[in-house]
Amino acid sequence: MEDKKLAELINSKFVVEIPKKEMNKVYDMVEQNLGLSPKQWDAYRHGIAIIESQGRKYTDKPTMNWYLTQGGAGGLYDGRYQLGEAAKEDAAKYLGEKNPGHDDKARAAFINDPVMQEMYLAAYTIKNHHYMSLNIKDKNYQDDPRYNPKDYLLSNTHKRVGLLGFAHNQGHGAAKGYIVTGKDTMDSNQKVKGSAYAGFIDDAATNLNVDWN
Repeated sequence: MEDKKLAELINSKFVVEIPKKEMNKVYDMVEQNLGLSPKQWDAYRHGIAIIESQGRKYTDKPTMNWYLTQGGAGGLYDGRYQLGEAAKEDAAKYLGEKNPGHDDKARAAFINDPVMQEMYLAAYTIKNHHYMSLNIKDKNYQDDPRYNPKDYLLSNTHKRVGLLGFAHNQGHGAAKGYIVTGKDTMDSNQKVKGSAYAGFIDDAATNLNVDWN
């Protein structure tokens, strides 16, 4: 085996420790915008990762190989949380950053940057929270007119987090549709229903002894 490939293999198995200063930025952001404590956010992000990159296995000590994951429909999703082009664009808008792009070079940079992935997951989730807080109607997109944002906003924390998991996988429109009609759409690639994301988040919460109150 070539030295470079061997080094990449060894490095991919190292546990990733996000610098405390950077992780605190993420925790502050989600606490201010989503009202989630650091422990609750850990349950959310580790729960999302269970299905997105970790083969339905829980860990709160992710190794680099999970952050290096590329897959999803068409192989167009990146990192531990499998963010696609539109998700990255939304996250960058929220953070006030330039769109990082989604060509091969940009994707390679993203999967090799766990700090960026953690920040972008938080920003994308906050954007979904903002979308869930509105009934959107414009020339490019229209929500089901029956959707009432109060059905999301007045839900308890546990239910809102599950709906954000649904939106992470299938978009805020599908999550709103689930609230209105109860239609539980399926991810054709993962072969999992949107509502199942709440279960994966619950698995992580149980492991972390998280209280949603």
